[in-house]
Amino acid sequence: MPTAHCPAKGSEGGYHSSSQSQASPSSSDPCSLSRNTMSAAIPSRFAISTRVSSGILDAQARSRALYRNFYRAAPEICAIYALDVPPSLLHAKFRTQFEKHRHISDLAVLDVLLLKAQQEYQETINAWKQLPQVMKWFAEEEAESKPQTFLESFYAGRDEPKSV
Repeated sequence: MPTAHCPAKGSEGGYHSSSQSQASPSSSDPCSLSRNTMSAAIPSRFAISTRVSSGILDAQARSRALYRNFYRAAPEICAIYALDVPPSLLHAKFRTQFEKHRHISDLAVLDVLLLKAQQEYQETINAWKQLPQVMKWFAEEEAESKPQTFLESFYAGRDEPKSV
């Protein structure tokens, strides 16, 4: 059975003989050990079970804890995704997102928002997202404003409405 090149075996380890049919994890083959023990992400890392808040104070405490988790993870997020933005800009973005939902007082809605935010946190920290998905957080700041007047649209090259 052909196998991948193993640097520990040297260049002659291309095919297993009948005495080496399948390497078990307990064998002395260092390459089989590394292949069997490597893991890219731990699915249960940062996973929490869904729960219903007992009151508004409980929901606020959970929200503050989640905000702190996001805030503390900003430097790690910048490192994981090799972002060219400072962690302080991520802090401001997290603050904006949490402030956007500050006025909500319905417990069911708060629980759903907390669940979605926790999922967002878990996906981000476990690197289950790609760079464009993370950069979408900053899309509204980078978006160009649409021309308002006729002259602005004319100068931008959009003087006529699109005809189909």
